[in-house]
Amino acid sequence: MSILVVRCPNCGASTVPSVAETDKYDCMNCGNKGIQLIRPGDATVVSDSKTHYCRLCGSELGKKAVHPLRSFRCTQCQTPDFCEHCVSPVPNFGVERFVCRACLSEKGWACGICEGFGASECVNCGRRACQQHLPELFGLIHRTRDEDDTVTFYNCENCGQLCTGCLQAKRGLFSKKYCCPKCGTQIHPDVRWLSDFDAGFEMSKPRKKGGEKNA
Repeated sequence: MSILVVRCPNCGASTVPSVAETDKYDCMNCGNKGIQLIRPGDATVVSDSKTHYCRLCGSELGKKAVHPLRSFRCTQCQTPDFCEHCVSPVPNFGVERFVCRACLSEKGWACGICEGFGASECVNCGRRACQQHLPELFGLIHRTRDEDDTVTFYNCENCGQLCTGCLQAKRGLFSKKYCCPKCGTQIHPDVRWLSDFDAGFEMSKPRKKGGEKNA
């Protein structure tokens, strides 16, 4: 005969049967009470009968109540009970982790506009941008009459990706030229269609001499 160990959904510790309520369990480690079992399909899942609120945007007096089975645990600080709007997927060696916005800000990984995970980082100032806001922070958008706009990026072949705030403009003979603030190399523009980013287009990462640039 197999014995099922009921674990607390808050801290993961083993629980004991509740004295006050039948078919419920209490955690002796963190004090979580009223834990009960549910069986969606054939899987046995530990659920909590009390109401949980998002650690960033919810409170007992406000909104954003979350269900323990549909909420997120931050893989950085290990804090549970975040709603889907307060965590951001962070790729790590092909595995997608979920990190709360507080940890993203603390680590300097947050996008400068939406505060989600910014995969693109300026090599000069450290400013970051997510894929959605990459054209706004790292590119110069050119409006066209046919509404098929283009965006120009400036990436130093020696140093890497640069945001528009770090570009150094120098007047050339016929037009304006841009140079890298770190090594002084002239940067050649890379023109892309803005509609490619709306379709989920991913820009290739720049390379350093001698190997691939690490994010």
